Amino acid sequence: MNFSMTVGKNLVLESGNFKAEYIETLWNTYNKNEDEAYEQQDQDVFYAILLIISIYYKYTQTNGYFDFEDYIADPTQLKYSYSVRPDMLRLYKMFHEKKKTKSNIVTIEYNKQKIELTNDDSWFLNMITPYLDKYLGVSTLEEAETELDKDYPSIGKRGRKRENAILDTITLSIYNLLRHSSFAAKGKGLTDNEGNFILELLKYLKLIDEDSPKNDILNLRATIRNLQKYEVRPNWWKIPMCKMSPNNPVEHLKSYW
Repeated sequence: MNFSMTVGKNLVLESGNFKAEYIETLWNTYNKNEDEAYEQQDQDVFYAILLIISIYYKYTQTNGYFDFEDYIADPTQLKYSYSVRPDMLRLYKMFHEKKKTKSNIVTIEYNKQKIELTNDDSWFLNMITPYLDKYLGVSTLEEAETELDKDYPSIGKRGRKRENAILDTITLSIYNLLRHSSFAAKGKGLTDNEGNFILELLKYLKLIDEDSPKNDILNLRATIRNLQKYEVRPNWWKIPMCKMSPNNPVEHLKSYW
């Protein structure tokens, strides 16, 4: 279905099977506002929520790639962005962390076989680190850690692992909007009305199930605290905006290994 918002001119947004009327019913169920001073503000927040749902609908239709048709057409690029680059970043992180060790031995295990390299004169590290420096294009350990945390949060070790980044994005976006509505209580955290509205909306969007442990206000409060603690930012882009490789043998690709 389509709905319009008056923002100077009408903006027509597609929300698919996510009906604005149903979301408005949810809104009216949990919005107990009796203060006329909040009437216009609540309406603005409600329209902003409809906008988020339209963006989510487009996300479901494009698998998070939006207008990156050329990007997803190349399987090599996808493989690099989602598998190869994070693996290389993890190696970079491991070999650039300056840790005191009593042994230079490097153990490699592959296909049920394991070998130990004596790594005399640090030959292995001296070989692998320039390779990673060259192909990743990161200049410091901190830069590699930041990219792992930002683009590959389920792989990075710091902070809360995000099992579903889009669920986090929508949860945090809706919560931040509700903080500007009559749902919010000054000086308090997530109210019951806010929490119930968010949970019902997430179930309607099929982001959580009825019997999911996430369908719980206490769990929701903990999730929001974690997202705020680790300064997670809403992010709709499924494609990691990774750097280009300085040595790229395939001209039309953004990155290569």
